[in-house]
Amino acid sequence: MQENSNLQWHYYKGGLHLHVGVAIWHLAFLGGCRTIKLSGKLLRGLGVSRHAGYRGLNLLEEARLITTERHLGRNPLVTILETPEEGKV
Repeated sequence: MQENSNLQWHYYKGGLHLHVGVAIWHLAFLGGCRTIKLSGKLLRGLGVSRHAGYRGLNLLEEARLITTERHLGRNPLVTILETPEEGKV
C-alpha cells in the first residue's frame, strides 16, 4: 500500500520528471555525449511545460542523476552523472 501512495506522489508532484529524463537521455544518446542543452521546444513536444521542466530537472538533480548549469535566458546545460557501476567498468 505504501508503494502505491509513493507512485501516486510521483505522478501528482513530479511525474513529468520521467519525460524530462527521457528527453535528456535521448539528446545525449543522439549526440554521443553526456552533456546536452535541453530546449524548451523539445520538452513542449513531450507535453512538459516550462515549470514542470524546472521541477523535473530539480528532482533529477536531487536524485543525483544529473547536474545542471543554468544561465538566465538560455537553455540549461545538463550533464548525466555516472553511476557507481559505470565507474567500476
